[in-house]
Amino acid sequence: MALGRFWNKNLGLVLAAIACFLVSQARSQNLRTADSHCTTDFCLNAVYDPSKSVTDFTLSTTAGGQPIGWFGIGTGKTMAGSSIMVGWVNMDSSVTLSQRAATGHQPPTIDANGAAFTLDTASSFSNSSGTSMRWSVPTTNAPSNSVQYMWALNPTGPSSSAADSSIQRHTKHGDFILDMTKAYTDSQPSGSASTGGSTGSSTSSSSSDSGGSYSSGGLILNRYNRLVIAHMVFMAVGLLLIAPLAILIARWGRTYFSWFPTHRGLHFVTLVFVTIGFFISIAFVESAGEHFSNTHMRVGLAIFILVILQVIAGQLGHHTKKRSPLRLLHIFVGLVTVGLSVWNCSSGLESWYWGPPEYSRYIIYGWTGLIGLLYLAGLVLLPKQLREEKMRSDEGEGTQSQTDDREKLNGGAFPGKVSTNNTQPSTPPDEGSDGRRESA
Repeated sequence: MALGRFWNKNLGLVLAAIACFLVSQARSQNLRTADSHCTTDFCLNAVYDPSKSVTDFTLSTTAGGQPIGWFGIGTGKTMAGSSIMVGWVNMDSSVTLSQRAATGHQPPTIDANGAAFTLDTASSFSNSSGTSMRWSVPTTNAPSNSVQYMWALNPTGPSSSAADSSIQRHTKHGDFILDMTKAYTDSQPSGSASTGGSTGSSTSSSSSDSGGSYSSGGLILNRYNRLVIAHMVFMAVGLLLIAPLAILIARWGRTYFSWFPTHRGLHFVTLVFVTIGFFISIAFVESAGEHFSNTHMRVGLAIFILVILQVIAGQLGHHTKKRSPLRLLHIFVGLVTVGLSVWNCSSGLESWYWGPPEYSRYIIYGWTGLIGLLYLAGLVLLPKQLREEKMRSDEGEGTQSQTDDREKLNGGAFPGKVSTNNTQPSTPPDEGSDGRRESA
């Protein structure tokens, strides 16, 4: 009887408590936000839970039950400074998850300093129905409608289940944007795996003008990628074609023809191409990230400055004596600039989100090797060049511009030789008081 009276008396309070609990749960559920992104290789589902200040991620593929390579999801758009989850399926169908960090275009290593992910290996699985990798990331900031992520994969995974196993270079990579202000719905269950299409509406940067490279439809030629292609063309033509050609003409032409006007013209053309390519890069980085935030960008800036210095040193050195410090600086800066350009063009291809084939880098290295061999072969002419310079010095060494004028008047031959345009031995023309050559 006492228990019955207590129950009747407090029934309202019990029902009110239950109602409050259900309302709070429903409110917490309604505060969740979620978005997802799918490629032809995987789907990623992200659910933000403000009550726990975490974002739960689930990466799903339709393949499973055997090794399927490694998958990586990282924060941001560039490897430098990114926190990355790398996961793979082992021979026994178990799943290994590894939190890693990257400092540049190098394989990411175990991250011991970043905000700790919660790697849900117990709920991750791989079987004949598919593969699911689950983890949570601490999230203290309010949800944003533009959260940048990047992804990469390689169909060949590590041979070990150890979390610190080394991984091979990615064969595909890209980036995307999630809108984490979208309301969470029952069609986006937290932590659920998807083995089909997108589990929610995806906002990928690869389908907008903000950048990116891959989508379920393949490569997207948007404004960002058009600017990247234009940047590569101008830089490659200027630094890998025109600049080496100017160097080879200087090396081979000294003993055969009046080389300097062509050499100088090619340098100015190089400057034009590099300037255009540099400011194109400024334009697309402006819309996609921070200027000079990685090694490729900083080396590119250094190359731009060196090209300007190279042109100035060459123009001023044209009016100095042979082997003056300014001329030696011009030669040194030219060789260093081409060397840096080869490395930077290769690193630029590697960092591009379209993922150019590996052999594109070998083409660059092969072309550079050919240029180097031609330059070294030209050194065979150095003794002949020195002898002819000594002949000129016996008459009083002039500046490079005076030497060029003499060569022109002698049809490209040097003083003391028989000109191809005159059967009489050529003699040095008289020099006027203003330094110009007067006709004999």
